[in-house]
This record gives sequence, structure tokens and C-alpha cells, in this order.
Amino acid sequence: MTDSIDTSEREAEDPREPISLPVREMRDEPVPHQPADPLRAALQLALEATPEELPAALNALREQLGMEVWEPVAARYDFDGYGWLYIDEGSGSDWMTRKAGAELVYVPRGGAAC
Repeated sequence: MTDSIDTSEREAEDPREPISLPVREMRDEPVPHQPADPLRAALQLALEATPEELPAALNALREQLGMEVWEPVAARYDFDGYGWLYIDEGSGSDWMTRKAGAELVYVPRGGAAC
């Protein structure tokens, strides 16, 4: 007795065929019954900011998070053996970029410099 193999043609499922799943659409706008979220708006602004807009966008995000906003008031650039040398806004409008490699000194916005 011989075993015969069924060689009749039948449709085989292609394992490479993609499975279709239901997809929900994502929306960027707030749900109508919810008010606009200022934190979400500040975060979105920071994510989409250009390099020039980024400092202002991050400050807006810090304010929404309740963090103190710090701003640079001086830059220390060298140690002369007796103490640090500083440059600040009294040195001209380009004081932040005048000394390469200078370390900026920050104080809370509206706070007095030391």
C-alpha cells in the first residue's frame, strides 16, 4: 500500500500579507470639552522651537512648571591667581560672546546680582 500525497492545488495563505488593524486618528487639538492646557502649549512651543527661539521657549516652559527662571548676568573667564575675572553687561552688548569658553553666571530673574 502506498501513501499518496495530496498534490491538489489549494490557496495557501501568504504569511507576508499585512494584517489590517483598526487605526484611530490622532488629534493635536484639545478635546472640545477640555480647556486648552497652557503647559501642553508651552511644551509644544519648546519642541518646535528653532535654536534661536529655544531659550525663550524653555523659559516659558519653566514658568508653566513653576520653576524659577534664571538668566545670565555675567561670565567668568579666567583665574589670575588671586581670583576669577568676570565680564558682564557693563562691558558692552556682546559680553556673552566676547570671551570664548567663558562660564555664564546665572541668578533668578528679577533677582539682584551678587
